Amino acid sequence: MKERYGDDLNWFERIVGVWRVNRDSFETKWGYFAPRFGLELGINRGGYFDQRYSVDVCLLWGMFNIKLPVKTSKPEGCEWDTYGFNFFEDSMIWRWGRSYRSWRLPFISWEFNHHKVRNTSGEWVPYVYDDKSTHRETHKYTYTLSSGDVQDRKATCYKEVRQWHRKWVPFIKMTKECISIDFNDEVGEESGSWKGGCTSCGYDLLPNESIKSCLRRMERERKF
Repeated sequence: MKERYGDDLNWFERIVGVWRVNRDSFETKWGYFAPRFGLELGINRGGYFDQRYSVDVCLLWGMFNIKLPVKTSKPEGCEWDTYGFNFFEDSMIWRWGRSYRSWRLPFISWEFNHHKVRNTSGEWVPYVYDDKSTHRETHKYTYTLSSGDVQDRKATCYKEVRQWHRKWVPFIKMTKECISIDFNDEVGEESGSWKGGCTSCGYDLLPNESIKSCLRRMERERKF
């Protein structure tokens, strides 16, 4: 959603108390509303900018945060305490004040199976850090900055594969094969700055794609 406020708000938004529309929510005088899916029920005690209690409610679609006309004893600016539960991504989270527990949901979350690399014999073997038997290739890599300057680097790469299965459903698997890349110097627009450029990354392999072909495709497609 486009950010709007003041005269950009329509008549209905003003009637229900909206004073600003953010990228992903409607800010109101009584709290906020976020048009998204979820499942959540909780009470918040205080907050960074408001000392009132508030309630979070989301029943499959539409997240409401409603401020209550009751102040807490916590001073303004303190971190709030939450009592209740919510679902986030693939987990259910239970909060009670500052304490919380989380459970990854069966049939939805992924359980890790293995991480393997190609060795010099072309076989997939369990990943071991800095294993000398891992097949590695070093190729030239060129990156053109927005200024037009060209960075000439050397990229050392190897193939790796990771596999997961659905929790409680071991026959449903997800496999990702990629190349792991280490550059001999920083790459990208932030090179030499306090943020720093990219020194290592990965890129997904296409079926039957070689290391060099994948690297050349990344050279054309990826921006750092």
